[in-house]
Amino acid sequence: MPDIQLEVNGRNYEVKDIAPDTPLLWAIRDHVGLVGTKFGCGGGYCGACTVHLDGNP
Repeated sequence: MPDIQLEVNGRNYEVKDIAPDTPLLWAIRDHVGLVGTKFGCGGGYCGACTVHLDGNP
């Protein structure tokens, strides 16, 4: 499994041994430990799991 580098809220994180098909939401919550990002409807309709990339949703 690959390692990935993430920058979240201006802080860098290295995530090791993460499956390539892991959704970003679960990488941020389960591997980085930032649980403010929520799983909502599961279909991307409610916006609870929206992650902004370079200021854009």
